[in-house]
Amino acid sequence: MKVDSWPAILVGMLPIVYFAIPAFLALVLLERAWLSRTKPSGETAALRGYFEPDTRASLLMGLANSLISVAVGVFTLALYTRLYAHRLFDPGIGWQAFLLLFIVEDLTYYVWHRASHEVRLLWAAHENHHSSEYFNLSTALRHDQSLMLLRAP
Repeated sequence: MKVDSWPAILVGMLPIVYFAIPAFLALVLLERAWLSRTKPSGETAALRGYFEPDTRASLLMGLANSLISVAVGVFTLALYTRLYAHRLFDPGIGWQAFLLLFIVEDLTYYVWHRASHEVRLLWAAHENHHSSEYFNLSTALRHDQSLMLLRAP
């Protein structure tokens, strides 16, 4: 299949995402099936650890995050292209560069996530990630959309 015929949202994604999204949704359904299997017989209450409106909200938040990420990604690519022309150093290629950039990226994410718990403005946007009363796979999709531009670069 030619890339030109793909929906625009799929063109910018990494190939692994094509498999990750259906696999994640399959795992959510498998988790739901497992929870209903372990539910005591005759019980009419909702599944333990699962509440349909909550899961629906998580899935919609994940979809919104994906759509916003595409828009922010276009801006970020343009910004990085400009900044590359004025880079202070070139890490090169090879396993040493990969290791260096992997550690720097991981540290950057850690600092951002830690600050999202410590700084009130960032927490105001991040707390929806922790707002679900049910901890299941769909809760992983609860990300902040409001501070996406601050996180972009």
